[in-house]
Order: sequence, then C-alpha cells, then structure tokens
Amino acid sequence: MRKTRFIVGVWALLLAGFFSLAGLQGNAAGATESELVEAAKKESGKLLASIAMRLETAKKLTDGFRAKYPFVREVSQYRADAERRLERTLSEFRAGRHSFDVFQGSPPDIAILKGEGVLATFGAPERKHIDSRFKDEEGYWTDLYWYPVIIAYNTNLVTGADVPKSWQDLLNPKWKGKITMPRDQIGLYRVMQKAWGDEAGTRFMENLAKQDVRISKGVSDGVTLLAAGEFHLAVTRAQHIEIFKGKGAPVDWVKDLNPMAVHGSPVALMKHAPAPNTARLFLNYLFSEDAAEIIAESQRLPARSDVKGLSPGFKAMNRDNLIRTPDEDIFKNYKKYRAQFREWFGGPK
Repeated sequence: MRKTRFIVGVWALLLAGFFSLAGLQGNAAGATESELVEAAKKESGKLLASIAMRLETAKKLTDGFRAKYPFVREVSQYRADAERRLERTLSEFRAGRHSFDVFQGSPPDIAILKGEGVLATFGAPERKHIDSRFKDEEGYWTDLYWYPVIIAYNTNLVTGADVPKSWQDLLNPKWKGKITMPRDQIGLYRVMQKAWGDEAGTRFMENLAKQDVRISKGVSDGVTLLAAGEFHLAVTRAQHIEIFKGKGAPVDWVKDLNPMAVHGSPVALMKHAPAPNTARLFLNYLFSEDAAEIIAESQRLPARSDVKGLSPGFKAMNRDNLIRTPDEDIFKNYKKYRAQFREWFGGPK
C-alpha cells in the first residue's frame, strides 16, 4: 500500500510539473519574468519575428533584447510588404509549417490571423503598463505603439486665432480647397461615429467632403505638400508632423482634439510558435520601459504611458480623448465603409 501511494505521489508530482510547464507554454498569463526566463532557457535560443516597423528601430529592439537575455543566441526578422507577410503566415499555417514566433502588423492583419486561428493568447508581466484601450481583453494582441490622427497646419500660412481648435473648425468656408488628407480614413470616420453618434459622425464627414479636401497618395506625400505650402491644413498622423518639424519644416499640429482617433500597431504570439516561451519573453521586453524609450526615439508613441523620452509635441498631447479605431468592426464591414468614404471623397469604389 505504501509503495502504491509512493508511486501515485511521484506521478502526481510529475504530472503537476508537466501541466505547470504546459500551462506556461499555453498562456503564461500569470507568469513572472523569472519564470519566463527559466522556461525560455529550455528552448532553442532562437526566435523568428515577422516585423513591420522600421529596420533601424527593429534592430535596436532585438539588440536590446539579446543584451538583456544573452542565452537567446539569435533573433531573426522576416521583412516584406504587408500582403506578402500575411500570405506567407497563412499559407504556412494551413500547410502545418510553423516558422514564426511573433507577428507585428496592422490591425486588419491581426484580425485576419485571429479569425483563422493562427494566434495564441499570451500574458506578459509588462503588459500591465499598457492602457486597456491598447490591448484586447482576451490577450491575443497588444499595441506596441500607436498613431494619433490629427489636424496639422503650415505655420507660415496658419497662425494665431486661425489655428483650428476642433474638428468642426475644418468646416469653416475659408479652408475650402486648402485641406489635404490620405484616402480611406475609415478609422477616423468610425471614431467620430463612436464619439458623437452615427448620425453626427456621418454628417461631419459629409460636410468635410464639401470642403473640397484633396486626397493625397499617402501620409508622407500629404505632409510634404503641407510643409511646402501647397496646403494650409492636413488631416494626418502626428508622428509624421513631429519628424518633419524636427527637421525644421514649418509644420505643427493640434494636440487637444476631441475625439482623437488612434491607429494601433499590435504584436501577437503565434499559436504554434517554435519557441513559445522565448516569444513571450520577447513580447514582455517589447512592453518594457527600455523598449518604449527606443520606440520613442523613432518619433513613435509607445503604448506605455510612462515614457520619458517623448518629443515635446507628444508630451503636450491630451490623452484623455484618445479612442482606438474599432478595427474588428472595420475589418468585418470594410467594403461598406470604404464605399461610403469614397462616395464622399472620391477614388475607386
């Protein structure tokens, strides 16, 4: 009897250890950093991340991660255009091949991968420092950084009391034909509906379209034209204005808009990551203060709020009115929203 009890006890301990490790690999929501480190040390020491950010910033982050955890011998980046990265990720998953540990991309990409069952939930101790607006409750994704959509202006052409203070100021007749905006600002459209109600948000966009807004090819193109004096105002991303302003361009932006729409740049854990605990440790590092300072150096806004190295413009920004774009809704109803937006502002249906 004692022998039987002993054997049962040993098996219980072994099973407890096994399921403890399995639980860590499965979610690790309650794991500490030291537990993640110990679990990661048992893996290959290699990591492959599909990355969308600038090469220089990504290298600084991966170098910082390896310096902190030298047992991770190799952190590789797969870089391609968004369509190719998504296509490869999906095709490999469907074929039962699993190369990637971490995926960083646009919210629509994350929505597609989540819908296809490619992602796993994950926990990371540093995730607690991320505002709830920039992470999902289920734990599938967390924003690494985000882009505020703002009103920018040419400081040589717009001064003093003429500087807009609200979105409604864009409807002043004096700005007709003097505003530029990248096409398909569906996120901004849906945030306005969320903040003001469907009817008021739609009415604003209809009236803005009557201002003969010029649609630019992309964000950088519009900001370049704004800086050159081709336009007085631009609806654009704040970080592009900060970059141009830092180079001496005559541009600035309104920092107290209500609402202020925010596009996130989420990161996620792959469901069949070859090194799941190393991946979780990497994600935890990406949400750390050290990583946030690296991100801030690139004139992006880290999802963490306790960052010291932000540019003066970002420090002056009012964060109370931030609303993250409802990306899953946009993804599900994209064709409808795009058709509506292009009916107002032009472009192919």
